[in-house]
Amino acid sequence: MTMEDRLLIDICRITAIAASCLLVAAAVSAAPPAKEDVCHAPPEDPLNTQYIQVGAKGGAVSAHLNHGDWLVTEEMCDAIPDNDCDGAPDPAADDADCVAQLGFGATCISGVCEPPAPDTPIGTITADILRGGIPPGSDRGVESQAGNLVADAQQWQTSANGAEIAFMNPGGVRSDLTFAQSGTEGDGVVTFGEAFTFQPFNNTLVTYQMTGAEIISALEEQCQPAFTSRPFLHLGVSSGFTYDLSKTIVAGQCTGITVSNVKLSGVNLNPLGAYIVTVNSFLADGGDNFDTFGMVTSPRIDGGIDLQALINYLGTFGPVAPPNTDRVNEL
Repeated sequence: MTMEDRLLIDICRITAIAASCLLVAAAVSAAPPAKEDVCHAPPEDPLNTQYIQVGAKGGAVSAHLNHGDWLVTEEMCDAIPDNDCDGAPDPAADDADCVAQLGFGATCISGVCEPPAPDTPIGTITADILRGGIPPGSDRGVESQAGNLVADAQQWQTSANGAEIAFMNPGGVRSDLTFAQSGTEGDGVVTFGEAFTFQPFNNTLVTYQMTGAEIISALEEQCQPAFTSRPFLHLGVSSGFTYDLSKTIVAGQCTGITVSNVKLSGVNLNPLGAYIVTVNSFLADGGDNFDTFGMVTSPRIDGGIDLQALINYLGTFGPVAPPNTDRVNEL
């Protein structure tokens, strides 16, 4: 076994996805090995995976496999967890497993999951989905179709984690999704390349519990500090979440903000109540001066990659119409 193979196998010691190890295959020797390479997951500590070798003869290999270990000489795609994330090996891994891992359009090629080619269609839209301002993208201080679309996709993607609300920072959306074709894909078709340009940062999604008071505090932080280049950063909000907003901008600085009449599905937000919220890892770490998101102390649940959420949403619900921009009522 080469040093490169060892390095690949070592990845299984440190990588965990949905409480399972993302194993990486080692090269298969042409001659039957005297020992088998196994990624060992201790039953009492399944995330602390270890590379071990066990004798190929007798019952040692089957004993390890029976309690959840895995032969690392299987194909790389076979190392992807099942779609239900139970951590069990999937000997029939195929394109569907790669889609679950990387998003709609991914394929399993020679045992490796590959993202779609840039011109691969991944979904459809009914009209332009634009960022804020005229021209689009010039104003991050207003509610936008693009920001709300991303919030919708992220809330939907993490609904299995209980997510009721999602927020999206406007700077994380870097282009518009236009109805007119950019190449030969056809009008209304969104390609992987267009989706990646639209949302290119590959942040992970974080789902955690926030109080109503914490949510209101985060919304008030849209009013940016005096030292920042933009006075107001308008968060995209998922469908069903609404509020009234009053802000004061003087000489290019935000000098006041009032957030009121906050509702989820038409019900007043309870400042003492608990709500399950999804944001990307940038916001969850307090990015763009959204300190409240960074100070949430409840456990964080990994929701996958943000681009994957967008791709899966467009592929599942297309053709997708531009979201309304009336979720926030500016007074």
